[in-house]
Amino acid sequence: MPMISMHTVSLDDVVHYGIMHGEWENSDQRVLKLDEIKEKPTVDYAKEYLNVPTKKFG
Repeated sequence: MPMISMHTVSLDDVVHYGIMHGEWENSDQRVLKLDEIKEKPTVDYAKEYLNVPTKKFG
């Protein structure tokens, strides 16, 4: 199974990265089933289609 590492970037920086979207497969948010990877999307596209909600770590 392929593995990809990811990290959060600010909305202003999405134009410099490949941005992913998917759904968490487990409650501890360690496995994400990807449904899209977009290379250097516009800010508007990323805001509308590529956000992946995560739980807050304290």
